[in-house]
Amino acid sequence: MKAYWAVLGVLVLSGCPDAPTGSTSTDSVPHSAIQNDKNTANPAGNNSASGAPAGGSYVVQLDAYQLNVPFGALSRNDEFWKRVDETQIEPATYDVLVKNGVRVGTADLSDWTYFKSLVDRYQATGIQGTATPVKEAKLEIPLKSGVEYQDLFYFDDRNVLYGRTFERCDNVLAVDFAASRMRQGDTIIRICPIVRGLRKRFEVSVLNEEREITLVRPEQIIDLRLKTEVQDGHFLILGPSRSAKWPTSLGQTFLVNQGHAGMNETVLLLVPHAYRVGERSNSPDTYLLPH
Repeated sequence: MKAYWAVLGVLVLSGCPDAPTGSTSTDSVPHSAIQNDKNTANPAGNNSASGAPAGGSYVVQLDAYQLNVPFGALSRNDEFWKRVDETQIEPATYDVLVKNGVRVGTADLSDWTYFKSLVDRYQATGIQGTATPVKEAKLEIPLKSGVEYQDLFYFDDRNVLYGRTFERCDNVLAVDFAASRMRQGDTIIRICPIVRGLRKRFEVSVLNEEREITLVRPEQIIDLRLKTEVQDGHFLILGPSRSAKWPTSLGQTFLVNQGHAGMNETVLLLVPHAYRVGERSNSPDTYLLPH
């Protein structure tokens, strides 16, 4: 089954829901490793589960940890998932995600010592971004690069099954986040899987009697309506569900890799830190990714 790429141009996240804070900007800093031995307790610092300070405009820093582990080490680990609250995701969305091979929930930062031990054990990598009070931010998390060929079947938010074949592509997760306007200290997070074509083509248009040549990189956005509000003192976890065992499922396509020693899976920890403008400099104990 073959299909032509849908050209979406630079509107990378147009398939996602509208941003809650208006215009968007990218602000991410890649890091080779995320280890911080002196901060093994609550990574939220002064904005812990006890509640963020009342009043004022909020900035959100998001630390995204990417754990690559043997297949089933975390996705089928009861000790891991009993620490995760999966009821925070809207039920209809949650059911579709599980069918697609994706499992999502939130965890309490008071339990960070356990998750920090996994970050250290598996030498997690990650990126970091910051959303201002007037602009949301975007992070792109690369999952698979240089895929020569893949078949992908997934259920959309209306439970309709779609299928497609892709050649020469990268698989990434686009993460939008912003401070909640309704609940101080909370963070709105949206996630969209993207299949990005490696083939590029030129498009020529006429503008004011001049020729304009634009280089277009085809993309396919899979909008699963995965949007949730992460409460202050909590963070988001995303990993494969048991349905990821199917080779053409979205969960296996994005979150499962064939390694040299067998199958590996990817689990993501998305840790937001909400703080009032001008307050971060007075919070030396805040947990940060090292530069």
